[in-house]
Amino acid sequence: MHVSNYIIILLLSSTIPVTSLNSTSENKIFNTILPPLSKILSDMSKVQPVEDKITEPQMVPARKEAIVNPFVPYSHETMLNDSVKLSQSHPDIITVDSIGRSVEGRDLLLIKLGKGNRKIFLNGSHHAREYISTSLLMKMIDEYSKAYSNNENFEGYDVINLLNEFTIYFVPMVNPDGVNLVLNGINSVKNPQKLRNIQMVNKNSRGWKSNINGVDLNRNYPAVWEKINNGFLRPSSERFKGYSRGSEPETQAIMNLCRNNDFELAMAYHAKGEVIYWADSGTCNIIPKASEIADRLSKITGYKKLPVSQNPSIYGGGFENWFRIEFKRPAFCIELSPYNGDLPHPDSQFDKLVWNKAKSTGLFFLHEAKTLK
Repeated sequence: MHVSNYIIILLLSSTIPVTSLNSTSENKIFNTILPPLSKILSDMSKVQPVEDKITEPQMVPARKEAIVNPFVPYSHETMLNDSVKLSQSHPDIITVDSIGRSVEGRDLLLIKLGKGNRKIFLNGSHHAREYISTSLLMKMIDEYSKAYSNNENFEGYDVINLLNEFTIYFVPMVNPDGVNLVLNGINSVKNPQKLRNIQMVNKNSRGWKSNINGVDLNRNYPAVWEKINNGFLRPSSERFKGYSRGSEPETQAIMNLCRNNDFELAMAYHAKGEVIYWADSGTCNIIPKASEIADRLSKITGYKKLPVSQNPSIYGGGFENWFRIEFKRPAFCIELSPYNGDLPHPDSQFDKLVWNKAKSTGLFFLHEAKTLK
């Protein structure tokens, strides 16, 4: 039985319809009534597949309607609901999985898009208040899969050819607990008192960046971690690197995913800056094609290509920096949107702030990966 179909069956057989979930019910409903993805996957071996009556391959019908709505606050449960709908609409090219659990026990969703053996990796929402990056990745999956089923190009890219050769691995929300805090407030977390004892850089919880332990996940990877000296020595709403490198379950899950797959390149989507980070002083001389890829990325998006990052105290602990060190392959970070201070961007301005510039970047990276071998 197909993984996504199994998930759909369990979700639809729940006492709560998938479409009835809302942003205030995450802790009370989703985590208690709907089975977690990790349990679903572990139970799959106990289920006997049902033999299909029709043995001939079935064509996936063309789709016109959008599934993902990026113009609203994009929560963890909204993402899970949309992933079920996407996998149900495109079982030939979309599968869903869980790579682990967050501190508060939320599944770290993995969506695979494509049929190919070659792979790239895209992720979003390392920082909680930057959840607009999750909206972008989910909208990419929505539009790319629709173009595939409709036999259409997308922004000039041959989607069918690319997704037949490659599979894109998406982890759209690396930090679901932090996103929940930003969207629903301190009383939505499992231990509000513990959170109140964490150092707040901003008084408003909507400006939170870290995971729910107060560790900045993009300072927690083992990439010159010991050289980070930014003055944040205890759990904080941002910039605390953790008491040890790679200490957080979210960080560990991402590293395990990368180590268990042969990703040809990787990309981390952030918000606030409209710039491209593409190299650091520790690895810039051993990944020669990265500069050329960043030049072309800058040309199609309009984002500024930054100079090589020189200060380990600033770039240390970052995902893309760790990926370059670990695998000696290109990895990038885009700051998607204009800087607007410490709060999330208005969701209603998604097209203007994010989509219009970055909508084709997933396919761009597939096209670039074709040249790496």
